[in-house]
Amino acid sequence: MPEHGTAERAISPQRTGIKRWVEERLFPEARERYKELDWERAAQLLRDRSVTYPDYFLVPHHGLVDGYMSACQAFSWELIEHIFGIRRVRPRVLTLARQLRPQRIIDLGSGTGLTSIELLRSLPGSQLILLDLSPYQLVAAEQQVRYAGVGTRTRLMHARAEETGLADGTADLVMASLLFHELPCLEARLVMREAHRLLAPNGHLLLFDAIQEVTPWRAVNNILTTLLATLMHEIYWHEYMSQPLWELCQEEQFIRVRRTLLFAFPWIYQVVLATRA
Repeated sequence: MPEHGTAERAISPQRTGIKRWVEERLFPEARERYKELDWERAAQLLRDRSVTYPDYFLVPHHGLVDGYMSACQAFSWELIEHIFGIRRVRPRVLTLARQLRPQRIIDLGSGTGLTSIELLRSLPGSQLILLDLSPYQLVAAEQQVRYAGVGTRTRLMHARAEETGLADGTADLVMASLLFHELPCLEARLVMREAHRLLAPNGHLLLFDAIQEVTPWRAVNNILTTLLATLMHEIYWHEYMSQPLWELCQEEQFIRVRRTLLFAFPWIYQVVLATRA
């Protein structure tokens, strides 16, 4: 029998080959962009030491022990986009956002910022604030900003979406992509209020997220909610489904609220657009 070390050496090239294939085929852009990045050092440079992490954030989002406080979530985002069809619906989200002609944009809970950065590229002269509570997400966003060549028009900000510290009326457009399903009901309402405060009069709110109220039948919706929450390890999925975003917008004094459904079979997303009076 071969020695243990020999066996490991025999298996190692296979594992290395599989890892390389996954990286090159499933998220080649991420592999190239992040290959020499020291995530921990970069995260410490972007972190605001005055920011505290609330309990709702420090949970194992998506089945990862460290949740969003790890590089894994940020690095793997391109793979997640492939799996859940997000790239297929992004052009429609961007079309809706461009029609608003924003000059000052805030992306709350921006994550890697792919949607808002792409929007910024198509709007010469506009400014963007990418705001997230995870310094690791901001590290990834910083790389995306550099790759897109929009560094002079972008500000990275480590802060809580429900308490940004920014001045009233800072933005013409506040957007949040796939943020609200990661929040408990109370924090979702607080983020909505903060978005309203941040918008100038007649400014717009754009929310891109998973569909709510999938069917007209409550019992069916409850079954689907439980299934998806379990499948995707979504901590606050039930709370998200219990509080439709369009109703929350109306309750928090937004006007002209409308919803658009986006299809990326088998996934369905929604865009909720609203205006600050």
